[in-house]
Amino acid sequence: MENIIFVCALMLFPSSLAQNTLNSHEEIIEFINSNQSSWTAGVNFAGKDLKDLLPLFNGVLGLHPDPNFTIPLVFHDTSKIKLPASFDARTNWPQCADIIGNILNQGHCGSCWAFATTEVMSDRLCIQSNGKVKMQLSAEDVVSCCSNCGYQCQGGYPAAAFQYWNSYGVVSGGDYLSNSGCKPYGSSEFNNGVAARCQQACSNPSYKTPYNSDKHYGASYYQILGIETLIQNEISTKGAVSAVFIVYQDFPYYQTGVYYHTYGVMLGRHAVKIIGWGTENGNPYWLVANSWGKNWGGLGGFFKIYRGNNQCGIEGGILVADSKVYSPDPVVFLM
Repeated sequence: MENIIFVCALMLFPSSLAQNTLNSHEEIIEFINSNQSSWTAGVNFAGKDLKDLLPLFNGVLGLHPDPNFTIPLVFHDTSKIKLPASFDARTNWPQCADIIGNILNQGHCGSCWAFATTEVMSDRLCIQSNGKVKMQLSAEDVVSCCSNCGYQCQGGYPAAAFQYWNSYGVVSGGDYLSNSGCKPYGSSEFNNGVAARCQQACSNPSYKTPYNSDKHYGASYYQILGIETLIQNEISTKGAVSAVFIVYQDFPYYQTGVYYHTYGVMLGRHAVKIIGWGTENGNPYWLVANSWGKNWGGLGGFFKIYRGNNQCGIEGGILVADSKVYSPDPVVFLM
């Protein structure tokens, strides 16, 4: 599957890799902005070489560590459903808008797999409780304590993170220096790209709920077939989904507009959260929350990516989970 995605990208944009001879940030930005008008590029990581930021771009090792493991597939019957032309989970569930729209920062750690999944957990916990349970679940807890999830700051597996939520639960947390929840994101991960040792205790001294009492659990997790309407239906009825896409050399320069691969080689695979969709200047897009902080890009940490053609593979690895506080409507599982 990975090779198929990469070959398709080459077929769609034959000039991009052939032109991979640009050296400076300025040359790359000029090339991108002068060769298409769908999106604009600019400097996001001033003074840094992309090779020094590879953990940011390559945090996904696969969906699950066991290549023979079958992730349940869910099929929604959308034949009688009229989907809106645009959708934003923040406005659809205003009681959870501050959770859904919260942009976090993974720092120097390749932990996007934990951020994307805990963000989806947090969104759905809030939505499915009708705003009664409003908290950011802890990426720190998952990165440091999920032994089956991969290699911590060196990459991980999103499906294993959802499994961990179902089996062991995840406590509350927050961004680095936020002093929020039981286990906010730690200095070791953010600054040094090294996961802290797992501690079955809250690291925030001002948080009074005991670690085991603070845990919240998932009820189920599953994969959505990579069909646009199925993904849209899932988002509009239950909330955000996690996605994995290929990061190419041009993506770190994203500022505004609807991104599609324009220049450069593959840097890795990255996990993110999709919260909606729309159309801009005739270009259909997914609205996506990144985990590189609010200062990345020109949309406060969000980005838009072309929708409907599996751009960079983003529609091929959609994973979701439901919280135990809510019993979802019956769905058809395809095994």
